[in-house]
Amino acid sequence: MNRMRGCWSAVLVGACAAATPAADITVPGDFMTIQAAMDNAKEGDVIILTAPLYRGEGNKDLVRNIERTYRIKSASGDPSLCTIDCEGSGRGFFFGTSEPPSFVVEGITILSGSAATGAGMLFTNDSSPTILNCVFAGNHALATGGGVFCANSDPLLLGCTFVNNTSNFDGGGMVVGAGAEPTLIGCSFNGNTASDRGGAVLAIGGGGSFINCVFTNNTAEGTLATGGGAVAAASGSVPYLANCSFAMNQALGADASGGALTTGSASNVLLANCIMWSDIPDEIETDGGTALASYSNIRGGWPGPGNLGDDLATHDPRYVDPAAGDLRLDAGSVSIDAGNNFALPTEIAFDVAGEERFRDDPGVPDTGLVDMRPPIDMGAYEFQGSSKSTCLGDTDGDGLVGFTDLVSIIALWGPCPPGDCPQDVSGDGVIGFSDLLTILSFWGPCV
Repeated sequence: MNRMRGCWSAVLVGACAAATPAADITVPGDFMTIQAAMDNAKEGDVIILTAPLYRGEGNKDLVRNIERTYRIKSASGDPSLCTIDCEGSGRGFFFGTSEPPSFVVEGITILSGSAATGAGMLFTNDSSPTILNCVFAGNHALATGGGVFCANSDPLLLGCTFVNNTSNFDGGGMVVGAGAEPTLIGCSFNGNTASDRGGAVLAIGGGGSFINCVFTNNTAEGTLATGGGAVAAASGSVPYLANCSFAMNQALGADASGGALTTGSASNVLLANCIMWSDIPDEIETDGGTALASYSNIRGGWPGPGNLGDDLATHDPRYVDPAAGDLRLDAGSVSIDAGNNFALPTEIAFDVAGEERFRDDPGVPDTGLVDMRPPIDMGAYEFQGSSKSTCLGDTDGDGLVGFTDLVSIIALWGPCPPGDCPQDVSGDGVIGFSDLLTILSFWGPCV
C-alpha cells in the first residue's frame, strides 16, 4: 500500500474506532458469505475478508439490508490478495440506502461484473460511502458505467484503480450521473473502453472532483464513438479536475475527437494543474460545452491563466515513459513548479504515488502561483528529484538546505519521534542546537 492510501486508511480506522466498540467478523470463519456477514454486522463492526477469492451467491450483488454502519476490508488491505469474482453475472456492490462516509470498503478487487449500469459498484439514493484502495477490473456494463455508476450520490473513492472495464455505450470506467458529486483522489484509469463517449469517465448531469488522478490508454471507439477517449462531459455537468495527468488516450470514431476530453451540451469542465499530452487525435474537443483550464500543460496550447504555450518542443512535459503508463515528470520538465498552489485542497499533502507534494526543484524556475509553500507541479506526480539528496542538512531531499529544513528542525525540536528522523542531522537521537547549526552552516543549494 502506498503512503497516501496508508494515511487515509489510518484516519478512517481511527474515526470508526472512536465511534463505538467494534467486533471483528471474518469471512469465511464467522460467516460463509460476505452477504451473511453484512446482514449480521452491528454498528461499528469490521468485516474482514480472509480468503483470496470470493465467488457465487452471497459474494456478489452485495447490499446493506439493515441500515448499520460498518467496514468491509481485506485482511491484508491489498486488493491483489482479495478478489470478488462476479464471473460475468451481477455486480460487486449496490449502495442505495444512504450509506454515510463512515461506511467503508477497503482493499478489494471487484472482477468481471456484468450489469446494465455500474457492473463493479452502483451508487444511488444519497449514498456516500468511502471506497479505499479498491480495484475495478474487467467489469462490463450493458449500457453505461462499466466499473462504477453514480446517481444522486456522493461517494469518496481514494486510491482506487479502474482497469480494462468496458461499456456498450458510455463511461467504460465510470459514469457520474444526475445529482452525483463523487470525489476521487489518487485514482488511476487505465485501458478502459466505451463504445460511445468517455472511455474512462462520462459525466452526464453530475459533477464531482478528480484530484491527483491518472488517465492512460483509455479509448472511446466503435461506430457510436463521438469523443472523449478519457473523459467526456455532457448535459450540463460541471466536473473539476485538479492535478490530473493524461496520456495515450484515444477517440477513434470516424467523427470522434478529444482524445483526453470532450465537452458537450452545456457542460463546463474545470481544469487546474493538469497535463494532457500524447492523446489521439487531439487533447480537447468542445462541442456545445466548455473547458476552462488554468495552470495546465495541454498539447497544442489552451487559453487560460498560467497555461503553457503551444510550442510542442518547448512545452513537452517529459513524462518518464508514457507508452508504459509512467507519467512521472522527468528532470527539467516545464511542468515542474508550474502549478497553482491554491487549486489543490489544503488537506491533500501527497501525490498519486503517496509522495510529498509542494517540493521545490531548485533546478527549474518557479513559474506557478504560490503561497507560503513551495510551488506545486502540474500533473498527478510531484517531481521528487533525480535521486534522494544526501546533502547534509537537506532534511526534505529537495536538493537545497533552506527555510523548509529550518522550519522542520524547529517544529520537531527535542527527542526524535519514532521511525525515520531526518531532522536529526547529527545522529545523536535529539533534534537540537547541533542540528540547527548544521542547517545554518550548509545553507544553500546542495553541491
